[in-house]
This record gives sequence, structure tokens and C-alpha cells, in this order.
Amino acid sequence: MAEVLQVRSSTKKSSKQTSVAGYVALCYHYIRDTQKKEGSFHRLLGTNQQEFSKHLDMLQGNYQLLRPQEVMRFSKGTFSLSSQKIGILLTFDDGLADHYQAAQILAQRGLSAYFFLPTCILKEKLPANPTILHYGIAAAGLTSFLEHYRNALEEYRLPIQQYDVVFEVGKQDPWEIIAQLKQTFRYRFSVSQTRAVLLEIYRTLLVKRYPSVFESMHLSEAQVREMIAMGHAIGVHSHTHVSVAVLNEDESLFHAEVIEPKKFLEATFQVHVDALSYPFGGKQDCLTWEALIARTRDYDLAFTVEEILNTQTTSAYELGRYMPMSTDTDETLHKTIERIVQRGQGGRETSVSRHSLASEDCAGSVAGDGGQGKTHAPRPTSHAPADIRHPEVIHETADPHQ
Repeated sequence: MAEVLQVRSSTKKSSKQTSVAGYVALCYHYIRDTQKKEGSFHRLLGTNQQEFSKHLDMLQGNYQLLRPQEVMRFSKGTFSLSSQKIGILLTFDDGLADHYQAAQILAQRGLSAYFFLPTCILKEKLPANPTILHYGIAAAGLTSFLEHYRNALEEYRLPIQQYDVVFEVGKQDPWEIIAQLKQTFRYRFSVSQTRAVLLEIYRTLLVKRYPSVFESMHLSEAQVREMIAMGHAIGVHSHTHVSVAVLNEDESLFHAEVIEPKKFLEATFQVHVDALSYPFGGKQDCLTWEALIARTRDYDLAFTVEEILNTQTTSAYELGRYMPMSTDTDETLHKTIERIVQRGQGGRETSVSRHSLASEDCAGSVAGDGGQGKTHAPRPTSHAPADIRHPEVIHETADPHQ
């Protein structure tokens, strides 16, 4: 159990940039095999394997690639990073089938990473919530997906006039419609309603068309075991992939989505699970470090998607990550990392003392089709109100275009 030290806020001013030891964590989702025929799922967006290898070449040539155990020790204060060479931690969210080959690629290079798993894919052999959305739009297109969505609303007697999402082909931006759809699943429905509607779409759209579709979507228990044997670490990504912050004071839901997954993974794989990756990962989806430890001290690390340099003054429960997009080349990724590092090392900075673990024994989308099966280029990755650039928001979804 982590010992929590007093939190302090400090503002540093300097006329000259100083070097600060730390690391940037990367959060990958889909790693697509362009040589493999994906059938009707070819529109899923993500980093292709060839580009992923270029990313790794760049990262190994410029940074210190960290193992999960080293990041834990860094948070405990028992591992030092050079201020002359920034560290990089690789993480992967959602337990996607793509991650098995990604794990192999990393192992061949002597690298290891955190793989954050929604436990529904192992315990129930059912897909995580966003993956249903991604594959559903990739398979059927946005217009057809919305028809199945409305049928699911009727099946569960949810008022269509309240939850309907309307898309007029040629008149509306499909990416905006997908963002609206994702916001509905994430925030407007209850957790149980979201799960029920998405599983109905999974059964009536995906399983009906592709009986073995689950194998294309997520990792199997056997694959996870192999990945652990390769030297990778696993962590929790909730049970069904929900915004943890919306669980509010519902302790039974919090236990089911945050506490039980850790126990399940530890019992299933006989490994210590110390890290949590918040699904979606934005500020509106995460707990503050105070709120998290008030509800559980089962975790030693918690990852968001705040784009920050993680240093020894970064809370171990509010670690940041950058999510590479399908449009990121090795060059643009390098520039982004350098920008994050420069922002973390210079100028005006507010810091929170890390939660010391020293006394302790021990985180794409669819391209979308505009309704007509046409693929479109991904939207720009600039920040937008609904965090539209998030791989899990418009995720890099499926090209609907998503």
C-alpha cells in the first residue's frame, strides 16, 4: 500500500531552461497489420506495423526505453533517470488482438511494455465497449450502425427521442456525429445502459455477420500468458471500459470496474498487478489522486492521457501519456515528444509532490464511411472540446469515416 506524502504546490521561475529527469509515456491502441487481410474491418484506424517499427527505431535512437519495473522503481525513488536522456515508457490500452504481434515485435527488440486490459475480454469473453463501436462502424458504416443503435434502444425501451443520433449523409460531418455518439455512450447513458445497448449491437450486427469476430477484436488468455512470458507487464483498464469518474459514489460499480479486475488478473495469471490505466483518460474521466486513494489503495500507479513529462514531482496516481495517432510518423512523434519534454523542463511550472512508494513492499477508431462506404482521411489531431482527438473518442475509430 502506497504511503502518501504531503502534497505541495510550487511555482518555479527561471530565465534559463533546466534539465529535469523524467519520462514520457506513450499510449498505443490499434497496431494494424497491413499485410493481413482484415476483410470488412480494413477501415479501422491505427498505427500500421511498419510505421510502428519506425517509431521504435526513432525511440531507441533518441531515448532511454524503460521497463515497467523501472517506472515503478522511479516512482518509489529507487531508480534514477539521467537528466541528459529522457525516458520512454510504452503502454497499450484495450487488450486488442493487435497487441499480440506488437508484443512480439517489442520482445524481438528486447523491449517490454505495459498492456492494460479490460477484464471483460477474459472473464466473459465479451468485447470492451469502445471496441464494439469501432468494429461496428468499420463493418457496417455509420448509417447502418445507427440503424442498429436505434433497434437496440427499442429493445431496451430507451426513449429514441432522447438518445437518437441523426446523421444526414452529405450534410453533416460524420466525425462530429461519431463524437456525439461516443459522448452519449460515455456520459448520457448509465453504465448498465451503455453495456446493454452495445452488447445488443455486438450480437445483432457483428456476431450475426462474423460469428468468430471476437478473436479479431481482443486478446485471448493464452496470448496474454505468452506476452507475460515475453517479459511484458499487465495492468487494469477497468472491466468493461468505463469512465471511472462517472461511477461517482456507487461503490458496487466501482468495485466491479476497478477493484475486482485487479484481483481477477492476479488470480488468473499469478502475477502482481500494480497499475491502472483510466479508460478514456481525460480529466473528466479520472479521479484525483486524493479521490483514488480514498476509495482504494490497491494500485501503485495510475495513468491518464494528460500530455506531460513524468518526473519525480509527478503524482504516481496522475501519470501522463501521449497517444500516438494513425497520422503520426516517426518524425512527428519525435517532435511531439520533444515538445512535451520542453514544456516539462522549462518556464513556469506547477508541481505536486509524488506519492512516495518508498515504504511500500511492493492509460482506434474507425475511419467511418459517411454512410456510403467511402473512406476519408483522419481528422486533424488538434484539441477540441469533447477531446475529439482521443483515439478512443473518435478513435482513431474506424474511418466512417469512424
